[in-house]
Amino acid sequence: MSVPRIAGLLALIGLLGVVAVVTLGKVTSATYLLDASFICIALAGVIFLGYVLAGLWKDFRRSA
Repeated sequence: MSVPRIAGLLALIGLLGVVAVVTLGKVTSATYLLDASFICIALAGVIFLGYVLAGLWKDFRRSA
């Protein structure tokens, strides 16, 4: 599985988690699910940004 697909899958899981939290309401477990969802979304962003930066680094090294 490629890196952008993994990042997209993590973002989708995070988005579905946020939607689930909205439907759960004020339940104690909703807080933990919301935290896990935000971690998935943040991790997806970090992974994708790292992938882009690695690609840029590779292109810059090739052109130099």
